[in-house]
Amino acid sequence: MTKRSSFEEPVAGAECMYLLYTAADGPPPALLRAGGAGDAPRAEAASGAGEGPDLEASAWRAWPPIYTARLIAGRYPIAKGEKVTGVDPRGRAVLALTAFRGGDATRAETHRRVSSRLEAGAREWRRVRRTEEMAASLRAEIESVPRGAIALLPPGAEGASRGLLGRAGLDARAVNVSPESLADPASFGAKRFPAALYAGGEDYVHTVHEPGDAAAAVVRYVEEGGTLVLIASQPWPLYYATGPGFKRAEPLTERLGLPLSMAVEAPPSEDLLVRVGEQAIVAASRAEFPYPSGDPRLRAIDRRRVPAGAAYTPIAQVVGKSGKEYGDAAGLVELPARGGACGRILYVSYSLLRDPVEGPAFLAGALRFLAREATR
Repeated sequence: MTKRSSFEEPVAGAECMYLLYTAADGPPPALLRAGGAGDAPRAEAASGAGEGPDLEASAWRAWPPIYTARLIAGRYPIAKGEKVTGVDPRGRAVLALTAFRGGDATRAETHRRVSSRLEAGAREWRRVRRTEEMAASLRAEIESVPRGAIALLPPGAEGASRGLLGRAGLDARAVNVSPESLADPASFGAKRFPAALYAGGEDYVHTVHEPGDAAAAVVRYVEEGGTLVLIASQPWPLYYATGPGFKRAEPLTERLGLPLSMAVEAPPSEDLLVRVGEQAIVAASRAEFPYPSGDPRLRAIDRRRVPAGAAYTPIAQVVGKSGKEYGDAAGLVELPARGGACGRILYVSYSLLRDPVEGPAFLAGALRFLAREATR
């Protein structure tokens, strides 16, 4: 339904109702309610305690990611003795609705399972909305970046970073550097690209024409004073070297001046926390939060092996409840100046980017830093 509609018979005795509707700007659909026999129907207000859905969850999304349509499941609590007489879509399309009535243990277990899945969908929807808000706030800053000032290193962006690059308009300011251009000093360098972004998985181009020519080009880029931002969609960026007929484990990060360690590989024996330090790159909503659940793998910066003479800014440290330090999941290395230029490497771990609450803030902070460096 797309227009305000009334039911032939009011729904009475429900504990809550679930509505499935399209995602859009503006308030969610409202239930038409009556407090008792003879009471006039009333529509929910747009916001406020006890008004509108108490929870919205992502229920379906179009695929592939170039399509943005979504359906939302909203949960509407119903007060005791209250009747639901209809629905006001308020600009949305309502595709389905159902009422839940409590009762026996079987219904209670069903409601528990539904609520659990709905909470998971709600976490996803909150993450999506935060990402969209981040993208909107980034657009104005990114508009000041000269076109072509940012190099997007092969094999290209993957995962959550790819979507945000497009929504924030950063992909229009960046150049997708081909392997051939990467290995050509006349095509790829810090003078042409003040900032470069690696947003792939774990592979990188090591060899194009001569053994190690592409890997050496990235090292030279940082030594020339370029800024490299690493926001990979897998645990260890620039880990697997690729070339004609080969792929092997040969991390490039150490050569660049970013000392990573395999800090966590399997589920740890203790709970881990992320502590965000005082810095001006990432504006997280919490100074401390639980280490993201799911894939536990953490590739952390080892402060003890930061190159001599480099300046280092820790951004987020991972620690155990026991007090054990596992390393930094995000940090900025500013290398010693060579020829008057100071190369920079900003690293944000895959584990932080996956966090449903703080992940968008870390991603947006990295892209803001990238934009600022591109105009430097």
